[in-house]
Amino acid sequence: MTATDQLGEGSIRSLFLKLALPAVVAQVVSLPYNIVDRIYIGHMADVGAAALTGAGLFVPILTLINAFAMLVGSGGAPMASINLGKGDRERAEKILGNSFTVLVLISVALTLVLYLLAPALLKFFGASSVTYPYAIAYARIYILGTIFVALTLGMNLFISGQGFAKTSMLTTVIGAVINIVLDPVLIFGVGMGVRGAAIATVISQAVSCVCGRFVFSCRRNRRSALRAAASPWTGELCCRASDSGCLHLSCWRRRACSRSRTTTASRTTAAMSRSAR
Repeated sequence: MTATDQLGEGSIRSLFLKLALPAVVAQVVSLPYNIVDRIYIGHMADVGAAALTGAGLFVPILTLINAFAMLVGSGGAPMASINLGKGDRERAEKILGNSFTVLVLISVALTLVLYLLAPALLKFFGASSVTYPYAIAYARIYILGTIFVALTLGMNLFISGQGFAKTSMLTTVIGAVINIVLDPVLIFGVGMGVRGAAIATVISQAVSCVCGRFVFSCRRNRRSALRAAASPWTGELCCRASDSGCLHLSCWRRRACSRSRTTTASRTTAAMSRSAR
């Protein structure tokens, strides 16, 4: 029995522990993404206090990015889970594909808008002439990685929604560990300061995003009940699950062509039968 099947047939108590504990661990582990940055930034010689304050001014913008990611993930993942429970995998995959597309579009829009408005927003949040250089340096690098942050948060909910809470937790843990390792290297070793902290965070989020994307990849893995589904805008990303494995390169188009050929062959056979009579 797969983890997805257990959601409909397993014990409520065991499912609660199986899903809740990894989710709690993932939330606790996700804290280092911001805490570790601030610990190292605060220890920067001479400018630690000003740099730490500058990085802290970015928190409202970060909260806004996370909110949009959760908007899509928290709405799409339960809908996909409900349809999986009904046995309608095709609709669940379409929800996944559309959610992925919306996350990408929102990320691009947020990146453009926040990058342009960052100076005004940071000053509105209270940045002074001393803290502003550190705040804008941290903010603009982090904003460029918005797509990785949004996809990681949004797609992880789809992973958990299939019963793979441990897998979702691992993608978060991997990113947190990479962030902890890269922070001192880039901040002090390379001498990039707050820019190094932002770059380390973006890289760690990118790795988490790639790990999450692998779960829905076109490989013949059975880890996920869903594949990156057919979206009306991103058919090329479609990788539906099928009895023979994954169909690469716009499989929804291939499947449509296959159905068309099957229908044509059936009509031809029927016509020949009528002619023989």
